[in-house]
Amino acid sequence: MPYPHDPALETAPRTARQELASRCRAITDARWFALTVFGVILANAALLGIETYPGLVTEWRHWLRS
Repeated sequence: MPYPHDPALETAPRTARQELASRCRAITDARWFALTVFGVILANAALLGIETYPGLVTEWRHWLRS
């Protein structure tokens, strides 16, 4: 979301907290971050689904419990 332009903010030095917030915002707004989170959620859903079938759990026990 674009922020309103305030010329006073450009002349004032940024604090460490503002710089950290800016870096965190850049990361969380990045497309690669959203895709990574989505992939982790899908992987978790698949593992939870596998664990609901007793036959698959016995076959994949080593990989699921590692």
